[in-house]
Amino acid sequence: MTDVRDLGAVAARYWWVLLVRGILLIALGIMIFAWPKATVLVIIWLFAAYLIVDGVMALAEGFGERRAGQPSTWFFIHGVLAIGFGIVVLVWPQATATVALDQVHPDRQPGPCQDAPPLRAAAARPGSQLA
Repeated sequence: MTDVRDLGAVAARYWWVLLVRGILLIALGIMIFAWPKATVLVIIWLFAAYLIVDGVMALAEGFGERRAGQPSTWFFIHGVLAIGFGIVVLVWPQATATVALDQVHPDRQPGPCQDAPPLRAAAARPGSQLA
């Protein structure tokens, strides 16, 4: 195990790893600003993959608990729900992004390049009954 006092020596020895990591993160930041829609889509795909893998692992844990004679109902519920939500996220990525963005910033106004949901667009019209 590395002692705290040895971390300086380790950093001096592997300085190039920190440099490569920094360069990659700067490149990632530039790509995020250059292609924001693609970035959101990739994040949504990663989230869907996480949910599906988490669901499969919960099901596997449920089967393991059942084999050991332990209660496993919640593992199975967790697994099925996680897989189901992962599939929903994959099938409707635009709706997922909209819901996620509304959770983070509920007062946002749709920009000129964004498609506003029909009810929100109707409610924004002057004299609308939905406002």
